[in-house]
Amino acid sequence: MIPSYHWDFSTLLEYHDILVDGILMTFRVLALSLSSAVLLGLILAPLRASQKRWLRLPVQAVIEVVRAIPPLVLIDDGLHRQTQPALL
Repeated sequence: MIPSYHWDFSTLLEYHDILVDGILMTFRVLALSLSSAVLLGLILAPLRASQKRWLRLPVQAVIEVVRAIPPLVLIDDGLHRQTQPALL
């Protein structure tokens, strides 16, 4: 026998404004992250493919360091930097 559920979404209506703000912030972060990644990729990719070692090696080092850092560490660091007051 399949149990019948009665979903009560009335609690969500109380937090409608907060949920909408969270969704909008998620899209803002997505737009900023995506545009930053594309811009950084357009700058670093030609440098990494360069025939000149003095251009290629530092870029490869940066790429390998960023690849070695787990994404959650980068997200956590970014959140902490965003919420910390600016140091003068």
